[in-house]
Amino acid sequence: ARVEHTDYSSMGPEASHGDSFTHVLPSAHANIDLRQDLKLRLSASSAISRPTYNEWRASALINAAEQQVSGGNPSLKPEEAWGLDASLEWYYGDASLLSAGVFTRRIQDVIYADSTTVDGGLYLPEAAGQSWSYTGFVNGKDGRLQGVELNLIAQADDVVPGLLDGFGADANVTLLDSRFDTLGGNRFGLPGTSDLIFNSSVYYETDNLS
Repeated sequence: ARVEHTDYSSMGPEASHGDSFTHVLPSAHANIDLRQDLKLRLSASSAISRPTYNEWRASALINAAEQQVSGGNPSLKPEEAWGLDASLEWYYGDASLLSAGVFTRRIQDVIYADSTTVDGGLYLPEAAGQSWSYTGFVNGKDGRLQGVELNLIAQADDVVPGLLDGFGADANVTLLDSRFDTLGGNRFGLPGTSDLIFNSSVYYETDNLS
């Protein structure tokens, strides 16, 4: 278990805000050798993600020309997550690996940007009665994330000894599905996530050259 304590304060020109909280974050992990070259990993974990400075700050940015205001929310709660992971890893060579994993996360207090209409007079006296757009950060609810990931590391010498010594390739792909509910009851994907993430590379590496 990991214990994290946060003490936060933000001072704006008209008000000051502060908060203090402690999280106890338990986790459990198991690594099981099914064979000498085959490993099963299981994990249950918890975590938090605090708001960024811009999300948490007690201040606002005013754009009078566009009648827009953006600001932070010092009352934001950190996101809290509970997750389960499982992966199967086959080490088919000294430097080669093929693995597949599945994971799921349940996330509370998802942080996202929301917009509403406010009276411009709240920020500039001469704008009283005008409808301005205000964008800030709030906590959503019922966030969920699940996915599958595949990973390949292929050292040529493990497959064809001596012929392509030093050459190799690696590739991985992750398929994601996520959602959360806004305060207004709408449902979207989690901010900052993609449905598909992949990358690959080829390389040459010896004791003296990479």
